[in-house]
Amino acid sequence: MTLAELFAIAERSELAGIDALRRHPHLAGAIEVAGDYQQGEAAPALVHAAHRGLGGLVEAVLDLGGAIDARGLGGGTALHVASWCGNAETVRVLIARGAPLDLRCEAFGATPLGWAAHGFGPDGCFPKRDHCSAAIALLDAGADPEIPNAAGQRPIDLVASPIGNPMRRLLERRGSTP
Repeated sequence: MTLAELFAIAERSELAGIDALRRHPHLAGAIEVAGDYQQGEAAPALVHAAHRGLGGLVEAVLDLGGAIDARGLGGGTALHVASWCGNAETVRVLIARGAPLDLRCEAFGATPLGWAAHGFGPDGCFPKRDHCSAAIALLDAGADPEIPNAAGQRPIDLVASPIGNPMRRLLERRGSTP
């Protein structure tokens, strides 16, 4: 079984995907291209599960030895990817399992909170999900809203317009200065 086959099952039924993973535990450490979002780059099972918002499968991968800080597209972790996609429940699962909150990705030098802010914007992921709840989970866990990316942009700088959008208001309320 490949990761692509595992995720085809998991997208129909997350419980069936978890059962398939338990029958093929080697997939918890597998690194494959298993999604068009990867742009031809391989990523570990944990990152693929986080991208798809499969929190139960994320937990199963971790239970079977998947590395919480494994990196995928752009050198982001599963927490980066879940934040980018606005998969708030998966963000909460990863935080509860000890995902590093302020680890920077390799490509942009951005934290998961930066990925959530950018994912919320017009150049972010589609479809839009619950990016603000993902950001709240990160902030509640202690993520620093003032850490800039490699270009010197803080998360609030990535949602500069329109002024007053929900992500910007959230970051302003939580201590980020415009």
